This record gives sequence, C-alpha cells and structure tokens, in this order.
Amino acid sequence: MLQTMVRYRWLLVLIACLVAVPIAAQTREKNRGADWLQRQQQADGSFASYYFYPVDPTACSVYALNAAGYQIDPATQKFIEQNAATYAQNPRQAAAFVLAQLLTGHNPRSVGGVDLVAAMMQSYNSATGMYGEDLTAHGLAILALNAAGEPIEPQAIQTIFDQQAADGAWATNTQTTSLLIQALVAADQQQSAAITRALAYLQTQQDSDRGFMQNRNFPPVAFKDAVSTALAIQAILATGGNPNEAPWADANSNPFKALSRLQMGDGGFVHDSATPQPDTMSTCSAVPALLHITYPLIELAQVGITITPTLAPSDGATATPIPQPRLPVVLPDAGTNTNLTLPIILGVLATCVLVGLRLRKLA
Repeated sequence: MLQTMVRYRWLLVLIACLVAVPIAAQTREKNRGADWLQRQQQADGSFASYYFYPVDPTACSVYALNAAGYQIDPATQKFIEQNAATYAQNPRQAAAFVLAQLLTGHNPRSVGGVDLVAAMMQSYNSATGMYGEDLTAHGLAILALNAAGEPIEPQAIQTIFDQQAADGAWATNTQTTSLLIQALVAADQQQSAAITRALAYLQTQQDSDRGFMQNRNFPPVAFKDAVSTALAIQAILATGGNPNEAPWADANSNPFKALSRLQMGDGGFVHDSATPQPDTMSTCSAVPALLHITYPLIELAQVGITITPTLAPSDGATATPIPQPRLPVVLPDAGTNTNLTLPIILGVLATCVLVGLRLRKLA
C-alpha cells in the first residue's frame, strides 16, 4: 500500500510539473510586452512615442497595462488629471481618456475637475454629423460615449455609413477602418453591410506574413506594421471572426503570429520589420490584441439610459437600436496564447487526488 502511494505521489508530481510549465510559459509570454511598456513610463507618469497613432500614447499604455492585469501607477493618474483641461479641448484625446478613466475605475466626468464626457458630447457638429474633426476622433467618441452610458447621436452612425469609400475603407487606411468597425459593433450595428465591406477591404491589406499594412497603395506605409495588425485583429475579433482561420490565415501564418514576430527579446514591439528598436505605440497596441481584447476595452454594468433611434444606413441595411451602454460581445477564444483550460483542469484534478490520498493516509 505504501509503495502504491509513493508511486502515485511521484506521478502527481510529474502531472503538477506538466501543468505548471505551460502556465508559467504562457504567463511570461503574455506579460513580456506589458513588462517592457511599464519600463517606459516617464518620471511624470506619462508615456511618449515617436510614432503617430490614433490614440494618445499615455491612454494607449493604460489600456495595455490594464489588459495585462497590471496596476496603473498613481503618477499616471495624477498626470492625466493635471492635463485634463487640455484633453477636453481635443475630442480625440477626450475620448481616449474617458476610456482610460473607466478602465481604471475613475470618474471621467470629474478628472481634475474636468468633465471629459461633456467635452466629447459638446464636440458634436450637427452639420457634419461628427464628434470631433476626423473619423478617428469620431469613432473613439462613439466607443467612449457607449462605454460611459451616454446616448449617441443617431446621425453620428449614419455619418460613418455615408463616409465609407467604395472599396470598404474609411480614411483610406486600415487603422481608421478597424477602429470604426469596432465602433459600429459597439453601437449595435454589427449586421450592417458596411462592416462586411470593411472586412473585405482589410483582407486586401494583408501581406504574405498575414499581417496588415496601413495602406497597400501608399509606398511609405505599404508594409506590415504592429499598430495596423493589432487593430485589424481587434476588428476581426469584435465581429466574431477568428484570425487563426481563413480568410485571414493560411497554412504558414496568421495575424497573431505576424504580430508576435514584431516582438523583440526585451518584450517590446517594433513598428515594422525594418525598425531596429521597439516603441511605445506598437507595444501598447499589440498587448490588448494578443490578449483578444477589443474596443471599447471594458465591460460595464447597465447604467444610464437606452435610446432607440431610427437610422437609415446608406448601404440599405436596417439599422438596429443603440442600447446605452452595451456589454462587449463575448467572443470565442481565437488562439492558443491564452488557452489555459486544459492545464487548469489537470491542476484541479491533481490537487483533488493529492488531497484524497492525504486523507486516506490520515484515516
């Protein structure tokens, strides 16, 4: 009997090792980008980048660190509060930091005494049907208002439909297109033909590695980059697609692998394969995408009001009501980087067996 228990004990030790090793490896791989990003924080709590991106680098870094489960440094929150009045003057920044404040449990309606939600709403131009001055700011505002439980102007959704190009793109690039796909999903317009056309456009912007270019037709940006690939992954996931499957993937690669190949040994992501060093924007964009987290990046309890505008999309689709707010779509796991189900089950079983043998011995 004793020999049998000894054999079981070593078998259980082996099982425990088999469980612990993949869990540790996956956790380490998942957090390397966030670890690198955390080291880029400046003395005043902010984050900077020499690459342009639709979202402010400090807000983007908050998104990534939060997605990876990291605590946000109080210095970062202090920096946000000190600069809130400036953000309120820029609808794009106001929207970005509304999301950042919601993610970290702060009130976006009182950020250092500034109401960033009101600033977004006041930026709406009834003549253009847009929040802010461009489609990127417009999309971010729709995402942020939705997350904050505020009503979205019905014409604001129609404007997105109206400004879609014949090839399915918005603003002739994948980054804006991917962001607006997620804005439409957040606004409960996922059945619109505009999203189908936009996804078809994204397919035309993949390279042989299955990563995404900002725009294939513009030589300066006709190469796979981390930001475009990350946003496209999020758009695919937001619409219920699987980046690991056709038409996005082939036998040799997929968008997740293409993005991961831009990660350096220190954990940071480079902008593209020709860039020698990692940067903040590429890294803070990649981390949430690899964790399968899409915009608006947050799940909130039902608060606020519900509006049911009657929309008339230019693509002929029947617009659906816009609930305020709505929970992000629960999506299936589309890759292996966060799949811990089997190791967890094995770990639980091993623990149960150990406890059972221990109780049997004591009896």
